Amino acid sequence: MRVPSAVLVSFLMLLVGLLGLAGYAFEHERRPAPVLQAAAPAEVAPAAAVARAFTPEEDAYSVALWPVHRDLVEVAAAQLTMAGLEYATEKHDVNQLVSRLGPVRDEFVTAETKTRALTPPASLQDIHQRYLDAIMLYEKAATEMLRIGHDNDDQHLIEAQPMSQHGAEELIKVGDVLWPGEHKPN
Repeated sequence: MRVPSAVLVSFLMLLVGLLGLAGYAFEHERRPAPVLQAAAPAEVAPAAAVARAFTPEEDAYSVALWPVHRDLVEVAAAQLTMAGLEYATEKHDVNQLVSRLGPVRDEFVTAETKTRALTPPASLQDIHQRYLDAIMLYEKAATEMLRIGHDNDDQHLIEAQPMSQHGAEELIKVGDVLWPGEHKPN
């Protein structure tokens, strides 16, 4: 009986974690939106219970960031995960992994550059920074995974996993603010 390698176990844990996040996102999307009832004149509804609409500047920022998110970040995040999973579970081909990850890391660099070029309104500065931080976590994860090409040490994949997972979690949180009701990234 063959004992699973640490890399296989780590990536299976990553897969379980990502499936858990996807399950949470699915359940979050399925939940009906709370129905806010009009408060009686003597009652005051808590400010947090009523989500405010975006200002035109906030909406413009959200719209400008959406193609970066949809076309670059979400796609690259999925490719990063799939490349690592395929390496750990099927191919175990370092050269193929490295050739797939180089362009993925470049996509994250492009996404970071395009995001930095946007000027968020003051009210979304924190969200903008969190989005950049998530992209940089993915970029660091891809860079760490690419190090396997220098020394064939699977430990790089294990060290990259928490970075990638934290990046995914942050993207979900930011996405809930910028694009409520949209599908969740992996």
